[in-house]
Amino acid sequence: MKRIVALASAILVAGGIAFPTAAAQAACANSGIWTYDGDSGQVKRWSPSGTLLSTVDTTISSPDIALTSDLTKILAVDFDDSELKAYDSSTGEFLSSNPIGLSPGGGAGVVASGDLIIDNQEYLYSIDLDSYAHVLWADLANADSDLGADPVGDWIVPDILQLPDGDVMVLATNDAYTLTETFVLRIDPTTTTSIDVVGKIDSTGYGEVWGAARAGDDIFIATESGALLKLASIPTVVSTNPITFTETVSDGGSFWGAAGSNDSTDGSASCSATPSIPIAEGLAKTGSSENVGVIAGILVFATAVAGVALRRRRRNV
Repeated sequence: MKRIVALASAILVAGGIAFPTAAAQAACANSGIWTYDGDSGQVKRWSPSGTLLSTVDTTISSPDIALTSDLTKILAVDFDDSELKAYDSSTGEFLSSNPIGLSPGGGAGVVASGDLIIDNQEYLYSIDLDSYAHVLWADLANADSDLGADPVGDWIVPDILQLPDGDVMVLATNDAYTLTETFVLRIDPTTTTSIDVVGKIDSTGYGEVWGAARAGDDIFIATESGALLKLASIPTVVSTNPITFTETVSDGGSFWGAAGSNDSTDGSASCSATPSIPIAEGLAKTGSSENVGVIAGILVFATAVAGVALRRRRRNV
């Protein structure tokens, strides 16, 4: 199911903003996990080992964040006007707002094609970052039969990312099950109709799973209780068996969503390439909501919409 994506150096320019193509992938030296807390508005960047590298306060209003392939921009579908907004990831500067004709659902992620995939309930849409046109990418009803229940409930998608073997991983809950049972789906991006449930994450004790991130070749999930959990593996066969994990971060706030340095990498992450953007280690900022570029690298900015009410809205749009 692996797909090979040719390297390219072209830059997509739309609305006055240059979006680097998926060719500019982050090297392993850039590996990191970005989480955001919708209650406090803080975005935190973590090392894969769980070290807090930076913290920033933000005011973006969105149910999830996604990173461009070179980590220079954050993309977010705004709660208030349902437009796709871009922000400079190192300064927080607002860059553009473009209508996409879709309201925010839950998950969002840039994949190796360079397109942004977002969910709108159980439908996944692909957004071209040049034209901002959207097309139906996948219907999660194609995964219903793997659950062995008829009829099954509605799907809700916390997050989306690309796996090293080329499949797109979708985290999805189904309202026929408990909210702490999150299913891991594999989608073949060459057909998008081949959707397999390959396991589930039982996050009892951590609250609901609300985000996912890939750093290097490791997959992390983010929970509402502020935990980052590293998955042992992503199975390749149809199953609803639990997937084991280890706790990397605990009590980090309330993680509404997450994004990773390698979310859009197709193939095993290479550690030999020079990082496109160096990330300074050990720096942290807390306090004001000024988007100050004090980190010599990447800061990703995300929602500061307060309260659980909007999170409930996210889950029921």
